[in-house]
Amino acid sequence: RVALTKQDDTSELARAKLLNYQAHFYYRLGEYHKALTSAQQGTEVSRCINDKQHLRNGLNMQGITFIQQGDYLEAKHYLQEACDLAKADNATRVLANYTNNLGMAVTELGSYDEAECLYLEAKSINEAIGNHISKTRNLNNLGDVNLLKQDFKKAQTFFEEGLALAKEMGFQQP
Repeated sequence: RVALTKQDDTSELARAKLLNYQAHFYYRLGEYHKALTSAQQGTEVSRCINDKQHLRNGLNMQGITFIQQGDYLEAKHYLQEACDLAKADNATRVLANYTNNLGMAVTELGSYDEAECLYLEAKSINEAIGNHISKTRNLNNLGDVNLLKQDFKKAQTFFEEGLALAKEMGFQQP
């Protein structure tokens, strides 16, 4: 009976992974309804088998899909849950990504100060782990949110810092 339970968990884990991959695939194709359906199914399977990694990923996928569909409150809900799980699991790299995504939802809701705090948090995490590519995205988002706040000097500072970092990493302007 124990072996059967392990086998069932293994097959359910494989199912959760497959559904998450499928969700990513549909998301990349712009088929957001299918992406959301796959992510929701994967999340349910992950909850049932207590698979936190794929649960976090599924919640994040649902959040970014809701952003694409313009449902920013729903996106915020799922992204906040993904962030909370990542913090609890000390999953630093994904926490930076999820926090940035949460910032995008909050930006769309018009909560620019909260969004700026989230982007700064993601930037700080990316600095700590040496993820410079994601840090440039955080800097760009910080520039964008400060444009929305009409703080043009601050926006310019973030954009220039992001550009300098990109150049330092070898990226060239077209």
